[in-house]
Amino acid sequence: MTDNGTPVAERTPRKSASKGPSNDSHLSTPSWVFGSILLVFVLCVFVFAPNELPEFKQRILAFSCATMAGLFGYFMTGDVGLRFASITSRFGKVTLRATGGLALFVLVLWWWFSSAAPIKSSKEIVNEINKNTDQRASDIKVVVQEESKKTQDTVQDSALATLETMFPLAVRIPREIDGTIIKINGTELERIISFDKNMMPMKLYWGDLFSYFIFKEGGSIAASAGTVYLQLGSAADSTRLPIFLQPNTESQLRVPGHGPEPMDAFIYNPSHVGGFSLKVTVYSADRERGRMEFREALLKTDLGGVARKHYLAVNQDGTRLRSTPENSTNVLRWMAKDTYVKILDVQNDWTRVRLPEGREGWVASKNLSPIS
Repeated sequence: MTDNGTPVAERTPRKSASKGPSNDSHLSTPSWVFGSILLVFVLCVFVFAPNELPEFKQRILAFSCATMAGLFGYFMTGDVGLRFASITSRFGKVTLRATGGLALFVLVLWWWFSSAAPIKSSKEIVNEINKNTDQRASDIKVVVQEESKKTQDTVQDSALATLETMFPLAVRIPREIDGTIIKINGTELERIISFDKNMMPMKLYWGDLFSYFIFKEGGSIAASAGTVYLQLGSAADSTRLPIFLQPNTESQLRVPGHGPEPMDAFIYNPSHVGGFSLKVTVYSADRERGRMEFREALLKTDLGGVARKHYLAVNQDGTRLRSTPENSTNVLRWMAKDTYVKILDVQNDWTRVRLPEGREGWVASKNLSPIS
């Protein structure tokens, strides 16, 4: 009763509602049935199914297995497992959650579509084979390129070593390196033009052998009382070597000097004699000319790249090659600009080098530069 005497009806407690079919005894039988079917199905897949199937058959098999797994999960838990919720977070709202049978369905389906699937589709296998093949081809290509580079370097190093060995022997042998025919017509000073060098002015180096033969086209000539000279350089005080005018006779002159610079060649004819010709052949064992030929041999072949690793170029005319790394020691050679020298050693401001003809000595490092 209340305070004023009014009777109050008694409240009968309610029975709690059932939590779902998972607590009902009648769901246990379907759970065992689907569980057994799923177990038998999975065993058959692993034992009897091939390793690969066409893509559409593999997808059907995946959905079938996932469906049975989902039903098995439902009958075991009594819950489909699809829940809608609104969970607010710093990243937004999560509005869908799957548990129970649906979660098992998604999990099994994801397993079948992953790389760990018990049976793969033929398309996936082909893609995997292509991927592996491409990777292997790429690896083989890299290996081939590396081995090819090593082989090329070995061949070039061997070729350079052969050239370095044979060249000093070759440059010691006098060889014909230039030639021309000069018509003597009475001109006092005439530049000698080289036929063998594309009509360029003839250049001579000290030590060259200037061989000449006097003849007259269309007849013979008598000994002349006049004299002509081989002039080395264009200046009035240049060196002049007498050419004896003995008809039909071959004679030779040795070019004097000791510097590395080439000299322009002229015919000096103070007597103004004429009416005959000189057949000129130049032989040379000059080291400076040999160094030029060595440089051309490197630049005109594939050895240029490997030569840049071992050689430097002289960057100043008249560079001195000395016996020791000191300015007060003997000068072994005078070198022209662009002479290639092989690096043997470096000490402070000096570099020990070897010339193409084999001579070794020391050069101030400031007079050497990389080959351009």
